[in-house]
Amino acid sequence: MLDQRDEVEIGYGFLPAHWGRGWGTEIAQACVDIAFSQLESSSVVGLTRPTNLASQRVLSKVGLVYERDVEFDGLQHRLFRRGRV
Repeated sequence: MLDQRDEVEIGYGFLPAHWGRGWGTEIAQACVDIAFSQLESSSVVGLTRPTNLASQRVLSKVGLVYERDVEFDGLQHRLFRRGRV
């Protein structure tokens, strides 16, 4: 829950040995596709730590746009969002 609102969020994680292979983008795109086609969500969000530039690039590649900085679980995050097209 973010801002007292339920959200559909993209989530993924890899061990460092598997970074940089494009899998994050593939998984993020599949999450976006499922959110809109199967869950019929009006939007999808992604949260990253401000220093995680690689994840921010992944979210941008799949059409999410930086919206604002938020505090989540006591830590600063960047919130990205994509609405249904």
